[in-house]
Amino acid sequence: EIFDADGRALWDLLGEELKPDALLQSDRDRMEEVVLARRSGAWVDKAAGSLDRRYVPGRSFESVAAGLTTLLELGICIDMGSGDGALLELLAPACEELICVDLHPRMIEVGQARAKENRLDHVRFVKGDMQDPPLGDGSADSVLFMQSLQYAERPAQALLTAHRLLRSGGRCLVLTLGRHKEARIQQEYGHAHPGFTPAMLRKWLEAAGFENPVCRKAGYDHRNPGLPIVVALGIKKS
Repeated sequence: EIFDADGRALWDLLGEELKPDALLQSDRDRMEEVVLARRSGAWVDKAAGSLDRRYVPGRSFESVAAGLTTLLELGICIDMGSGDGALLELLAPACEELICVDLHPRMIEVGQARAKENRLDHVRFVKGDMQDPPLGDGSADSVLFMQSLQYAERPAQALLTAHRLLRSGGRCLVLTLGRHKEARIQQEYGHAHPGFTPAMLRKWLEAAGFENPVCRKAGYDHRNPGLPIVVALGIKKS
């Protein structure tokens, strides 16, 4: 016998007091359901074929992007049309130096404050047009156009400038909207162009001096299936 008479009496009393508690009973039932689901793989079975549309705890655009950028080595990187530095926390850890170029003073002001708040001392903002920023030739290892090329009046010139800014072996990455017919999007967001086709980007990258650039569609905006996404990569040869 584990308990003496007094201990047994106390145990029985506690048992009687806890037995009718609805909350405890609900927790107990839920625990049994969770254990059963884990053993049977019920959630996994139901999610098969729809994981791209389902909520999975911890898996978000931010977490996936943060994980992938950990693999990157961008060296001295120029973020063309950086805006207010919304991507700082993702890009900065992969950069020896991050130079954010934007034409709008208010964007630069907010971006500088964000960099200071996050103690990103290797990040600086430069006021300039992505078609002709005040930066030296061959000064960068990577140049990024992260949904910014559609704002350039002369996108081909912006890519030519990217080639000029890169040193040998440097990379130019373009992430942009594909060609679309959403006039409202172009007008509301002030885009100079309704997106680009992979063929257009390939032509401009080759003309800029990039050899055998990779240009392809990369899916669609999940909130608006009418907006395709295009990615292009050019490498500056020696």
